[in-house]
Amino acid sequence: MSGNMNETVARPQFSSEVMRQGPGIRKAHMTSLVRVLNKEHGVKQLNILEVGSWAGASTITWAMAIKDLGLTGSVHCVDIWEPYFDLRANNAAIYQAMNSAADHGAIFQEFSRNISAAGVENIVHPTKGNSRDVLPGLAAESYHIIFIDGSHLYDDVCNDIIQARRLVVDGGIICGDDYELKIGLVNEATHRAALANSIDFVKDPSTGISYHPGVSQAIADIFDEVSVWDGLWAVRRNGPNFEKIDLSGYESGIPEHLRLGEEALLTERVRSELGFNIIRSRGKYIGCRHSLGTVDFSIPLDTLLQSYSRSDLIVATSLEEVSLRICEIKIAELNASEQSAPTIERLESQFGFNIIKYGARFIACRQSLGTVDFSIPLDTLLQSSSPSDLIVATSLEEASLRICETKIAELCASGTTAPAAELLESHFGFNIIKRGAQFVGCRESLGTVDFSIPLDTLPQSYSPSDLIVATSLEEVSLRICEIKIAELNASEQSAPTIERLESQFGFNIIKYGARFIACRQSLGTVDFSIPLDTLLQSSSPSDLIVAMSLEEVSRRICETKIAELNALERSAPAVELLESHFGFNIIKYGAQFVGCRQSLGTVDFSVPPDALLRSYSPSDLIVAPSLKEVSLRICETKIAELNAHKQSAPTIELLESHFGFNIVKHGARFIGCRQSLGTVDFSMPPEALLRSYSPSDLIVATSLKEVSLRICETKIAELSTSKQSAPAIELLDSHFGFNILKYGAQFIGCRQLIGEIAIARPLDTLLQGFSSEDFFVEQTREEVLLRICEIEKERLARVIAEGLDVNSSPETDFSQDSQRPFFHGHH
Repeated sequence: MSGNMNETVARPQFSSEVMRQGPGIRKAHMTSLVRVLNKEHGVKQLNILEVGSWAGASTITWAMAIKDLGLTGSVHCVDIWEPYFDLRANNAAIYQAMNSAADHGAIFQEFSRNISAAGVENIVHPTKGNSRDVLPGLAAESYHIIFIDGSHLYDDVCNDIIQARRLVVDGGIICGDDYELKIGLVNEATHRAALANSIDFVKDPSTGISYHPGVSQAIADIFDEVSVWDGLWAVRRNGPNFEKIDLSGYESGIPEHLRLGEEALLTERVRSELGFNIIRSRGKYIGCRHSLGTVDFSIPLDTLLQSYSRSDLIVATSLEEVSLRICEIKIAELNASEQSAPTIERLESQFGFNIIKYGARFIACRQSLGTVDFSIPLDTLLQSSSPSDLIVATSLEEASLRICETKIAELCASGTTAPAAELLESHFGFNIIKRGAQFVGCRESLGTVDFSIPLDTLPQSYSPSDLIVATSLEEVSLRICEIKIAELNASEQSAPTIERLESQFGFNIIKYGARFIACRQSLGTVDFSIPLDTLLQSSSPSDLIVAMSLEEVSRRICETKIAELNALERSAPAVELLESHFGFNIIKYGAQFVGCRQSLGTVDFSVPPDALLRSYSPSDLIVAPSLKEVSLRICETKIAELNAHKQSAPTIELLESHFGFNIVKHGARFIGCRQSLGTVDFSMPPEALLRSYSPSDLIVATSLKEVSLRICETKIAELSTSKQSAPAIELLDSHFGFNILKYGAQFIGCRQLIGEIAIARPLDTLLQGFSSEDFFVEQTREEVLLRICEIEKERLARVIAEGLDVNSSPETDFSQDSQRPFFHGHH
C-alpha cells in the first residue's frame, strides 16, 4: 500500500498484487461473460452483484464491460472493506499486507478513488457490510451476473453461493474467483486439515498446485459441474438447473485499467524449465524454483533476493542468461546427487522377495532377511548374504526372471503341501485357487472365473497360459514361473518399451527399455523401431542423446543448451524467438510475427515469406502483423483442436494390477479401479464417472507412480481399519438347535436358546460366562459340527433313560441373565 493514498490520482492504480488481487487474464474472462449475455441472450440492461470488491479491479472490469458494449445497468458492490484475515491461521506476507491495507478504512478510500478515476462512479453502488447480513435483504431474481470473491472460508463461500442461487435471474450467471483445483484431485488429508483450521490457501502435496480449499469444497458440494478458465469459475441458470458456459469465440484481452501504470512493475510468467518458473518483472528475468510456492513480486527486488537462496531465486537481464544459470544450477545438483548415496525405492513383491531399486540397479531381497542395511557398500552386503537371498540385476525384468528361477529350484526341492484354503496366494498377475483336490492358477486379467463349471470343461474356455490346472500348489506355482519366464524372454527379444517422460529445453526425454534418450523436438517423429545404433548414426549427437539415467540425460541436455546459448550470444540471430504458447514458437521475423508449431522442427526463414507459407499448413504456420494477433490466432487454433479432441473418446489400456485394483491408462490420465467394481463404463465423461464411485474405489491420477502410491495409501488405510475392528462374523449353518458361526479364523457353536450375544469381549472371557454344552469354540467347522452331534447324542440318551419327551428343550436356565448383551458383528 503506497503512502500517498490521500493524493488525487489520474487513473486507477493496480500496480501491486495486493491491489490487483489475481492475474489479469481472469478479468478478461469476466468481460467475455458480459459479452455472452449480450450477444447470445440479448441482455441490454445488466445488473451485476459483486460480493467482495477490495480495491475495485474487478468492479471496474464489470462496469467498463457494460459501458463498452453500450448497455445500461449497474454494479452493486458488497464488502466489509476492513481487515478480515485471522493471521494466526494465515500468516503469509500477502495476508499481513492485505490486513494492513484495509486498516482504518484505507482500502475503501482506495476503492472509491479508483472507481472515480475510471469514470464509472455513476453505475457503481457500494454497500459496506458482511454478505451474510446484506444478501438476505436483497430482492430475489434481481441480478444478471453475481460474482463471488469475498471470504474464501468454506462456510462463507457456501452462504454466498446459496444466496446467489436465489438472487440470480433465469438465464443469468453465477461466477467467482480463485477456483484452482477440483476436489477429485486434492490430497484428502491436507484438504480436511486446511478446512478444519480455516486455512485460506494451501499447497496440495499430490499435484503441487496451491489452491483455496473452501472454494473447491463449496463448489463441489453445491454444483455438479462448473466451467473454469484460469481460476475463474461460472455457471448459467436454466430454470431450476445450473449449466456450464462455453466462451469459445468470446476471448477478450486483459482490461486496460490493469495494463496501465508503470509497465516495468507488471509481472509475467514466460515459461518453465527444470523445476523453475521464469518470470519477467521490472525489466528483469527471474528464475523462481517451483518449490518456493507463491513469490510476492510487489516487494523491491533487492529485498526479495535477501529472502531467498541464490540457487532458488535467480535474477538476470536476459532470458538466455537466466536459462544458462538454471542449467548450471541443475548440473551442479545432478553432480552432487551422483556423488551421494544412491536413492532406494521399493518397487513390488514377488514370491517372498521385495524388489528394491538401488540407484541404477535392481535388488531382490528375501523378505525373511528382515531389514537390510543399504548404507553398507553393495559388495560387502552381497558377501554377507546367500546369492539365493540377495539377487542383483540391471533391470526389473531380470530381477523378476531370477526370482522365478530361484522359486522353481526351491519348489522342485520342496516336498511341502499347501494349506487348505480357497484363495491361496497371488504371483506374477495370477491368483492361485484351491478347488477340491486341485489347484488352479488364474490370470488376474481374466476377471471373474465361473468355478461352478467342471474343471475338465473350464480350461477349454481359456488359453493354457491364462488358466492352469494342477494337482499341487508346487506344480501350479512352477508352471506360472515357466509362463512368466517365457513372457519375460519374449519381452527381451521384442522391441523395448517406449515411454515419454517429460520435456526440457526443446528436447523430449524418452525411456527406451533401460535407457533414457533425449530427442530434439525439431526432429519431429523419431522411428524407434530402427535399431538404436542405426538411429544414432542417422542423427547428430546434439540432437539425439543417450544415457543410462534420467539425471544423466538431463545434465547432457543442459550442457548442450549451454553450448548453444553461448554460441547464440556470439552470433546475432536472423530471427528472434519471443515466447512459446500451446506448442507454438512465436518468432519475430522482420516486421512480422510468425507462430510456428514446434512439431514442424527447424523452419528455414531464409526462404521468402510467400514461399514459406505455401510449404506449410495454415494451422501450423501463422503469420500476423502483431504479437497480439498471432497469439490470438494460436489460441483459436488450440481451441478448435481441443474441441475436436473432446469429441473423440480417449484410448483405454489396462497396465497392471495391485492390491485388488486394476490400473488403467485412460487418455492422459491413470485410473485405479477396484476389481470388485466389475466392468467400469469408460465411455462416460471422467467427471460423471468419478461421481458414480467412491474415491476409495476409483482413484484418478496424472501418472502411473501417483496412482500406485494412492492405491498403496488406500490399502494401508483399509488394513489399519481392519486391524482396529473386530473380526468379521458369519452365520454358516444351524443344526440341532445350535448356530454355527465363523468368527475371523475360528468357528463357534452357539445354542440358539442363549439368544443374542455381543462378541465384543475376548473369546476366552466369553467362554467363561456359558456352559461348554451351550457355547464352545473350535478351529474348523467340521469340529464344531462333530461337537454338536456329540452333545445331541448325549441329550437323547439321557432323555430316553429318564423317559422324557424326546423333543424337550435342554435344561439350561438363562432366566437370571437379565443384563445379557445382544449378539452383534459384521454379517
